[in-house]
Amino acid sequence: MPVEPDDPKAEDGVLYVIFGVLALPLLVLGIGSFVVLPVLAAGFAIKGFERDVIGFKVAAAGLGALWLAYLAWIVKRLGRARPRDD
Repeated sequence: MPVEPDDPKAEDGVLYVIFGVLALPLLVLGIGSFVVLPVLAAGFAIKGFERDVIGFKVAAAGLGALWLAYLAWIVKRLGRARPRDD
C-alpha cells in the first residue's frame, strides 16, 4: 500500500530541477566567497610590498581579517549542535 505524501508537490520532478538550477548560483557564490577575499588580499599585499605603499598593506590586512572572521563564523555555525527530533 503506497503512502500518500504530506504535500502532493513533493513528488513533482520539475520542482526539483528548478530548485537545483536556482541553487547553482548560490553554490558558486558560496565557493567564491572562500576564494575571492584571500586572492584580493594577496594582490593588495604583493602590490603593497613591491611599491612600498602603506594603503595596500592596510587593505590586505583588512581583507585578511575579514576573511578570517568569515571563516570563524562558518566554523562556529558548523560546530553548533542541533537538537534531535526524536
